[in-house]
Order: sequence, then structure tokens, then C-alpha cells
Amino acid sequence: STGVFWDLDDCSNPNDSHPHLIYQNIKSALENKGYRGEVSISAYVQDATLPDDLLDIFREAGVKISFVPKDSTHKRVARMFLDILLWAVDNPHPANLMIISNNFSEHKLFLKTLHYLKQRHYNVLLAEPGKVVSEEVRLLFSDDLLENLIKQSEVEEHSKDSED
Repeated sequence: STGVFWDLDDCSNPNDSHPHLIYQNIKSALENKGYRGEVSISAYVQDATLPDDLLDIFREAGVKISFVPKDSTHKRVARMFLDILLWAVDNPHPANLMIISNNFSEHKLFLKTLHYLKQRHYNVLLAEPGKVVSEEVRLLFSDDLLENLIKQSEVEEHSKDSED
């Protein structure tokens, strides 16, 4: 199984893609890398920042939304961190863990825990789309999965636009 934990406030919806398309792109990119099985996506967002109609679309696409207090990056990262630990308890290795956030590399305990999970035979995939990944993070976790996801999303959006 694969757990995807997405900081939606820091890594917003790429190209305003439909959440169902994002879910399918993530699943497809994981399968292309050889990761099979169930995919669950949890997204983290500040209270009241998603309109109700968009919230419904995310939920219909199978994305679990977790709300955190407004203007609290630390609390959002802490909530994601706790959910990852709980997910790991419920999903013994071999399992895949993907984190999409611009905040994890600043939290040493978060990185140490992810490194520990990797040592316990979890496949840990990290993505910091808005940053150049630090050398420390690159040495611990190297994967180009997010780049593939973004490219795939852009290609699909372009082909959708040309069909219209």
C-alpha cells in the first residue's frame, strides 16, 4: 500500500488540476516506478481555506482532507508527522510513503523518523516542489517521482486543452 501525505497549503494543486486527475497521476506514477497496491491520499490545509465545492471535489476523488489551525505551519507539519506515524503502524513494510511538502526538510526529527522508516524497509518518496532539495535530503532520499507527476499533469492538461 502507499500513503501520500500532501501539504496542500505549501504545495497547491498543480495547474488547478481536478483532484481525481491528481489521484490518478499519483497512482500511475507510482505504478510506473513499480509500486503497486492501494493508494490513500491525505491532504493538509488551514481551516476555511478551501471552498466547500472544492472540498467536496477532493473528497469525491478519494482525498482525505485534514484541517489545521490557520497560520500555523508548525501545527500542520506536526499533524502530518503524527498521521504518518499512525499510518506506518497500520501499514507494515513493505509499504510506500510519499510526502509532498515544502516544510519537511526544516524539521530534523521529521527527517530522522523518515530515515528510520526507510531503514525499516518502507519506500520513502519525498517531494519539495517549491525548493531546491538540500544535499542532506538528497542523500537520504533520492527519487524523481514528483517531477514525473508534474510533467504527466502538464501533458494531460495540454492534451485536454487541444481537444477543446
